[in-house]
Amino acid sequence: MAQLEFQPGFGPKVNCTCLQFEAGVCFAPGCFPCAKSCFANAPPELANSPGPLGTGLLCSSGCQPCCQAAADPNKAANSTCDLPVGGCS
Repeated sequence: MAQLEFQPGFGPKVNCTCLQFEAGVCFAPGCFPCAKSCFANAPPELANSPGPLGTGLLCSSGCQPCCQAAADPNKAANSTCDLPVGGCS
């Protein structure tokens, strides 16, 4: 039986407002839980965040955040979730 796996870059591009993103209600289908190794040097509250699905913060590839500012020069090429140009704080 075929199984759908997390695939970075899978699905339509999603544009999130900061209000939606900060409430944890906006993310893209290609997002998946970040590996614990992504948070080796992060504060505990970030490393232990439940994220929007309760499985941890979401990534798009490697340790790249799932949602990134649309104009961020370091944005992952396969990111499918855009935040406003200035990003969210």
